[in-house]
Amino acid sequence: MLFMTLMPLPLPVVTEPPSTRNRTATGLILAPSQGGAPSAAAAMAPPTSTEPQQPQSWGPFDPGEVFCYVSPEPLGGAESAFLGPSPLHFRTLAAAVAACPSGAVVLVAAGRYRERLQLSRPVTLRAWPKGARVEVVWETSEPYQSTLEINAPAAGQGEESRGEVVVEGISIRHSSKSVANNYGVYIQGSSPQLTDCDIISATGAGVGIEGASPQLVGCRVHDCARQGIAIFGSYDFGLDPAVDPGMLYGLTGGIIRDCDVYGNALDGVLVRSGASPDLLDNLIHNNAGFGVNLQDCSGRYERNTVYDNARGSVAVSALFDLDPGDLAGSNSLRGLMRRL
Repeated sequence: MLFMTLMPLPLPVVTEPPSTRNRTATGLILAPSQGGAPSAAAAMAPPTSTEPQQPQSWGPFDPGEVFCYVSPEPLGGAESAFLGPSPLHFRTLAAAVAACPSGAVVLVAAGRYRERLQLSRPVTLRAWPKGARVEVVWETSEPYQSTLEINAPAAGQGEESRGEVVVEGISIRHSSKSVANNYGVYIQGSSPQLTDCDIISATGAGVGIEGASPQLVGCRVHDCARQGIAIFGSYDFGLDPAVDPGMLYGLTGGIIRDCDVYGNALDGVLVRSGASPDLLDNLIHNNAGFGVNLQDCSGRYERNTVYDNARGSVAVSALFDLDPGDLAGSNSLRGLMRRL
């Protein structure tokens, strides 16, 4: 496991209204405005050379999958040659998502996008090229407004469903009025995939999962005002497993794997209300509450490294469905294990 420290970098801010250019049937492009700063396309273009361009440097993905691209300016020569002729170009993520069909791929150039995203259909949002600093920020005095809210049907459900919601390499920043359901990322009744995302909520929990079965892989959830990740089971115990894949493993909760959860004001991970997640191979440390707080829940908890949490490594309620001794034997725990 590697510890990663993100240093704030100056980023362009999206201020222009949505616009489109060079509309074709094959692609779209999104981007924040940069004023007089160099374009993202220019920053991404490789040095001028007489050698043939290597498409692999912009991947890995099939350019035929790309529906749109978000960036401050139209594509440069190298990007256009790789993606195909005249892909669609948007300046905001919300405009691109509204325009794209189910299952579309949206590539997002480096920048700070001040907007709120609500995803109710399968779509892939991918920082591009890989490693680009993409930050989505939503700061408001209104309650119940997450930066990213996902409530899309599982794969195969609905006439328009194609795949799942996928979010890759994007940073989420959140601040909203501190009331219930105050999450930077709010996932309800769906099975999205979040990979290599960096998540902070200045007023609530980083990720809220309610009756859903997401996959969080290689994400960093840190410096939140409440829990890092809060996982709640479904309140509808009559759910069909075909609609809710989490029911195949017990109840909902999903998979949290290879994530780094640290520096949160309460617990690193809270699991309750009948949830049954898989927590595997995570680092959970330096939180002000418990590392992992397990209440009326079940699940699989293995190979996690939990240390330096103020109240102890793990808290277990009398309603927890697993033997605390098994927890200790399946994880690396530094600190007290407490029964609540």
